[in-house]
Amino acid sequence: MQIFSRGNSRRIETRVARLLCFSFLIIFPLLDAESDDVAFSGRIENGLIYVSSYFTTDKVEDLKNNLGSGFRAEIIFQFRLYSREHGWLSFLGNKLLRETTITRIARYDAFESSYVIESEDRVVSKFKGFEDFVRAFFTLENFKLPYGENCEKAKCIIMGRAYFVPIKLISPLNLVKIFTSLGSKATQWRTIDLNDTMGSER
Repeated sequence: MQIFSRGNSRRIETRVARLLCFSFLIIFPLLDAESDDVAFSGRIENGLIYVSSYFTTDKVEDLKNNLGSGFRAEIIFQFRLYSREHGWLSFLGNKLLRETTITRIARYDAFESSYVIESEDRVVSKFKGFEDFVRAFFTLENFKLPYGENCEKAKCIIMGRAYFVPIKLISPLNLVKIFTSLGSKATQWRTIDLNDTMGSER
């Protein structure tokens, strides 16, 4: 018994093509992410490194419309902690001590009329106001990293960036996985000198 005839195969291909075209038309206006940027600050305190960051974009209104349409959004903060090598080891470059990513997913709950942020540690935050939601979604405050004691004795730097996905499509069969990267772009790497008393960004 032949399950898929040529006619059925063509109809399926046509439907998939229509879905891909429709998805592209939705996401295409979001492909320009040149305005996305992120600012960082950091400090060492009691053997821990505290990092704060704030992501900025001109796609805030698009984010609001997308969430209201039932889509989800995602932002990823990525940090790399290095110790500076000195002497004859300096030619090897800085030593990577730790790499950390923090992921948040945002959605709109139509039943409760609230914006929801879900973190990796399963912490769920809800906001009635969109501005309060955006501020919380794009802000990372005093995130703790280990190795602070090591960096008090040696020179350390942190490189950081953010990766914003304005529309995160989810498919149980991963048929549209390619579109999870459309409309998203990582910011440039920023560098924080932890041995600078101001935790300066360069």
